[in-house]
Amino acid sequence: MSPEPLRIEGTLRSWDDERGFGFLDSPLAANTFAHISEFDGRPQQGERFSYIVGFASDGRTRAEEVRALRRPEAPAEKPRQKAPRTSSVGLLAIPAFALLFVVVMVRWQLPDYVALIYGAASVLAFVVYAADKAAARAGRQRVSEGSLILLGFVGGWPGALLAQQLLRHKTTKQSFQRRFWQSVLLNVLTLVGISAAIHYDLLARLPI
Repeated sequence: MSPEPLRIEGTLRSWDDERGFGFLDSPLAANTFAHISEFDGRPQQGERFSYIVGFASDGRTRAEEVRALRRPEAPAEKPRQKAPRTSSVGLLAIPAFALLFVVVMVRWQLPDYVALIYGAASVLAFVVYAADKAAARAGRQRVSEGSLILLGFVGGWPGALLAQQLLRHKTTKQSFQRRFWQSVLLNVLTLVGISAAIHYDLLARLPI
């Protein structure tokens, strides 16, 4: 049998809650990168943890299987709040959109390539989210949030939504979630608006 990996204890020296990572310090391994996916819950700066030291692809140390040792008591006047995660309720947007898409496609006779665009964009969005998740865990360069939002707007939001839920990625940052759902709404309104304009020949009626 292979020996159990060595667990060490350290303190969370710094933490960026918006970006979901920070650095752990211990006498054996200083400045160790730690991603939110390795924690059980949301950590706080100054907490003590035990963890296994691994290595990212660029050779930097990174914490794995992080476990809290002791959590400091939060001030009574400022109770700790957990950021909301995308729940399975949000995934209902996908079948609801699929129903709307079928109605629009049949009633207004949309070309088949529109469905192919949504399918291809969704697959691409899922792959990009997975790559960004892997980059975050390894401490590599990330995909910009603007690129992720743009992928959703051009039709990849169903795949992006699946990636957020299945990979637990980008679900805790409220500002990103707000922009993401705004892009989803804008995409659906754009699809319906352009489809209606083409079907009812509304563009030809505009004064030139």
